[in-house]
Amino acid sequence: MFKTTFRNLGSHRVRFLLTCVAIVLGVGLLTGTHVLTDTVRATFDDLFEEVSGGVDLTVRAQTAFENNAYGSDRELVDASIVDAIRSVPTVEVAEGSVEGYAEMIGEDGIAIQPPGAPTLGWSWSDVPEFNAFRIRDGRPPRDSGEVVVDAGTADSHDLAVGDTVDILLTGSKRSFEIVGVARFGEADNLAGATVTLFDPATAVDILTAGAGFTSIEVIGTDGTELAELQEDVVAILPDGFETVTAAQLAEETTSAVTDGFGIFETGLLVFAGVSLFVAGFIIFNTFSIVVAQRAREIGMLRAIGAGRRQIMVSVIVEAVVMAVLGAGLGVLFGLAVAHGLLAVFDLMGISLPSTDLRLEPGTVWAGFGLAVLVTVLA
Repeated sequence: MFKTTFRNLGSHRVRFLLTCVAIVLGVGLLTGTHVLTDTVRATFDDLFEEVSGGVDLTVRAQTAFENNAYGSDRELVDASIVDAIRSVPTVEVAEGSVEGYAEMIGEDGIAIQPPGAPTLGWSWSDVPEFNAFRIRDGRPPRDSGEVVVDAGTADSHDLAVGDTVDILLTGSKRSFEIVGVARFGEADNLAGATVTLFDPATAVDILTAGAGFTSIEVIGTDGTELAELQEDVVAILPDGFETVTAAQLAEETTSAVTDGFGIFETGLLVFAGVSLFVAGFIIFNTFSIVVAQRAREIGMLRAIGAGRRQIMVSVIVEAVVMAVLGAGLGVLFGLAVAHGLLAVFDLMGISLPSTDLRLEPGTVWAGFGLAVLVTVLA
């Protein structure tokens, strides 16, 4: 019976190939989607751990919910809290940081608005552990008329050190001289966002209207346990404020960035589902036709002693062989899909650090399992 099964597969090559193509498309889109998501998450996990590895704690106002993928409507932190934290014996360094809205305007007078990503203004820090950006060209900002821009935006809009750029702020527009171009860790920008960096005093003035800081970064003294440092800092904080560790903040930020890819992931999964449905429909109709065409052959097999169960097993084996082969090719196709999507993101200005694609075992098992299930059920 097994010889008969494989001979039938070889004698119906067109049917075999068409069915495999349908499976490859479905499994490929499914695999590519998961590979992309896993790769993005792993990449930003590593990136945020790298750029925030020297920070022990971040102090910020509590909030009930996050309002977008990159931040939240938290209350500002008063400068007096920074001074109070600096007075804690187990604190080595504490510094306030600012984040807010800042949108650059191109030479054509049109705002530089990346698709699906925010336009951010941040304060520059000279403490390497507190600053995720590294100067590529030029120098850091030093006074109120200077700005550093992210490398991704500078490269895509022909901005360079010495240029003047207009920046839209909340309720105003100001001109700044570009004195530096910076990279976010090993990436040219933060997942496609445009970022402008100002000296701390200017950032507080233009991003929060002098009202305070967005958060406070803290480094403990040598030999201080993280739990002890956190306990000491929490003890002097007023109600409504919290501390988060660098690991927690990295996880939050990674989740926020990957959530920003949700629309792409959903769309690809829909296409994958449609492809697998079409594959199941094609397989069902193909096998129905083939079984009808093979009525004489099946009758002959029954006549020489083949049972109904053996006939059914033979048909299922054919389906499983096609599913396994199609799934294997589909996984390879999925890697190509993921490569293509990363190239699309790069064209959209969403810069990701160079990294290898992450093909997790669960993704492979899901592709093979779903292919076999759909094929056998059909």
